[in-house]
Amino acid sequence: MNERSQGFTPDSATNEAPKEIPEKADIHQEATAEEMAYLECFLKDHPEKIAAIETRRDCEQEKHELQMLLQNFEEAHSLEELNAIPDVTPELYNLFAHDRDMSAEQIESALANLSPEDAKRYQTRSPAIKDLKPIVALMNKMEKETNISQAEFDKLRTAYKVLSRAVGMINNNKVDHTR
Repeated sequence: MNERSQGFTPDSATNEAPKEIPEKADIHQEATAEEMAYLECFLKDHPEKIAAIETRRDCEQEKHELQMLLQNFEEAHSLEELNAIPDVTPELYNLFAHDRDMSAEQIESALANLSPEDAKRYQTRSPAIKDLKPIVALMNKMEKETNISQAEFDKLRTAYKVLSRAVGMINNNKVDHTR
């Protein structure tokens, strides 16, 4: 029986002796001239799209819009009900994972196959997830394109996190309300 020693692999293109597989690169090692040239070229072809703070537009319009989205979310969705969803069944998890690829009829059919409790959980959580998306998009836009101060942005992000934690993230069939 032929045993291979670890760290060596045969070169299938030639009949040369096996070549040693290099160890993981040391991340603290200086880059070679070739790597630096590649990086320079990449950065030239892909410039940073974040504008300097001095050239960014005023944040007041987006700030007001974001505050309205946050307020509308709280009015439309009960944070108490969202926080009360502790776990999901595999069937409900499957629906959450695939509903964006499903038609309205397919979603209705899947809801009919769920227990009444799971159907209510879906009908509570799914619209809230959809309503968080424009909030996240606007926050990302504000951070990159407006002159909002870090303190103001952190205040808005804190308000967003309250909503996001109420919706929660599914992890091992449990809804994690702490992230």
